[in-house]
Amino acid sequence: RVGPPEAGWLNPKSLTPFPYESLPPGESHRLRIILSESDHLEAPLVKTITIRASGPSDEAEFRIKPRAGYGSFRARIVMAHRNRILQTALLIGRVVNGVSDAAPDDHIELEIEAVVRAGLDDLDGRARFDTAFAVNQAPDGEQRLFALADDHSVVRDLSGIKENVDAIAACLSSVASDAGSYADGLDSEEAVKILRFLADNGRKLYNFLIRDRVLAGKLKTGTHLQIVNLTPDAYFPAEFIYDFATPAENATICKAAKKAFEELDFTDVCDPRHHEKPNQPVICPFGFWGLRRVIERHAHLPVGPDRIDGDFVLQAEQTETRRSIELVGNSLLGVSAKVEKEHAVALLEKLQASSHTRVTMVPTWEGWARQVENLRPSLIVTLPHVEPKSQYGVSDYFLEIGGQLQKALTVGEPLAHYVRAGEDGPMPLVLLLGCNTTAPTRPIDSIVGLFRSGGASIVVGTVGNVLGSHAAKVAGELVDALFSKATEKARPLGELLLDVKRICVGKKVLMALGVCAFGDADWQVHATPDPGGRHVPN
Repeated sequence: RVGPPEAGWLNPKSLTPFPYESLPPGESHRLRIILSESDHLEAPLVKTITIRASGPSDEAEFRIKPRAGYGSFRARIVMAHRNRILQTALLIGRVVNGVSDAAPDDHIELEIEAVVRAGLDDLDGRARFDTAFAVNQAPDGEQRLFALADDHSVVRDLSGIKENVDAIAACLSSVASDAGSYADGLDSEEAVKILRFLADNGRKLYNFLIRDRVLAGKLKTGTHLQIVNLTPDAYFPAEFIYDFATPAENATICKAAKKAFEELDFTDVCDPRHHEKPNQPVICPFGFWGLRRVIERHAHLPVGPDRIDGDFVLQAEQTETRRSIELVGNSLLGVSAKVEKEHAVALLEKLQASSHTRVTMVPTWEGWARQVENLRPSLIVTLPHVEPKSQYGVSDYFLEIGGQLQKALTVGEPLAHYVRAGEDGPMPLVLLLGCNTTAPTRPIDSIVGLFRSGGASIVVGTVGNVLGSHAAKVAGELVDALFSKATEKARPLGELLLDVKRICVGKKVLMALGVCAFGDADWQVHATPDPGGRHVPN
């Protein structure tokens, strides 16, 4: 059940486990509770409870008979609403044959694992999603994917597609390190080869998922997907799932798609019905989920007795009284010394020309927190470099801009002063595009999570590396498209980013295929033109 700590119930070790008390008076919600345990259950168990504004919820009862041969029990409990995960917990204990086999110190523990949404107000005002994925690396080293669609859920071991996932990651890193070869976008022969390769491996990811027939129906018709990283080393490139038929080895770019990108007209794009025959003569970029679906990502956030209270306070969420991200006032820009000076200058000029905010370029981390406090930025654009350092076998990761490594920005340290000007300051939209900031196969996804827990409403990053000059171009085109679209009218972030990514691909920035947003896709993003003109404070 969900309720206050009470005698007779196993209570989490961490602090306030679920903020049921934040529900507005009189409101109630139906939550789906899923319990999964790969060793002891053939399939996850699913129940529905009603949570009320006061008092405990209904009870969901799961009866489980542990299987012989397994010495431990490690179940994941997922609480979800409208196919979006709110919170996860772990139920952990040792399995014994009988009471006499239990040791005096044996006990069952309940741990809060991930807090995706700390508040419960306005749940009914949130968009309904079709599917939710949670990805984690299990203690045995294997990566697993938990998928939820209405009253059906499934847990899949990702070892069967590890080769394809790794291939996609390696391919994206190759593109990032050789941006010049793909400067002509969809007109580039090299780009077509890369897209064929990504489509081939992306289709294998799709085939792997639809082996579950019930899940397959949702995946074939869905438009909104949530992905939660439960561990920092979990990686699943859903943006590159390809649900059109596998293209032939000599496939060319789909003419209808190419026309749409050239004219930036996406009113009628291809869907699986247009490309369903095997060995397709064309590769269509709209077959990639990242260009056809709203994908809401949530980064790993460390949760424990020393962190959970702060995460509750600082995690920026869309609520009934706070729905919009207003891109007004000031923006901050920070660039790694590894980005060539001419590209950094070009990015600054692009931001000045396209954004409706006053842009300040901060040369190093020194003084950054002071600029955040004084200027209260609504947009932060960072192209940092991640610098690993090891001493006596302990590795740390530092963020670098302007050649300076800031100790306060060691990965794992709070970032609040570098993100938001106090609890009453704007919750900025952050572009975090730089070497390894969201790189796969490295345990540093928490960089994004720390910017989020520092007060960022949304962090826009990528599912692969973005290096040097390409990072500057991606950032410039993203901001340009973002402001042009957000000025027309306030738009939900998920839908807006989908438009922005398509525009960037049309402008020959192929890395936009892997751009993703971490945070609530329901945020309404709006940009108001600055009547006072734009300038750059020194």
